[in-house]
Amino acid sequence: MKIRSIILLCVLTTIAAAYEGQRGHPRLIFTEADESRIKSLARRDQTLDALIDRNTDIARRYMTVPVVTRQLIGPRLLHQSRKTIERVVSLSMAYRLTGDYKFALRARDELIAAAHFTD
Repeated sequence: MKIRSIILLCVLTTIAAAYEGQRGHPRLIFTEADESRIKSLARRDQTLDALIDRNTDIARRYMTVPVVTRQLIGPRLLHQSRKTIERVVSLSMAYRLTGDYKFALRARDELIAAAHFTD
């Protein structure tokens, strides 16, 4: 799971750096042009298609578990924050690449739950 997160972070960082100066909305994760390009490439590239399917499967699993809750591990919430980020990124990408709005709604629910942490 950590390797997947690292690979995903590298891909997102590269995309974000490439489009830092552009104005397309939303500028989170990737633009609509990137979305079209990724979908087109996935039809021809089995590895990319498998990565997208894997991410979508992970996002579906997140839909079956409760949202992240405030749970201190030691003096910090770092573990919960990281879980929230991982879930939101995975769910958001699943939404953008499948068009299934349930992933967007769940990503929103994860963010709202994290925003309600008392600290």
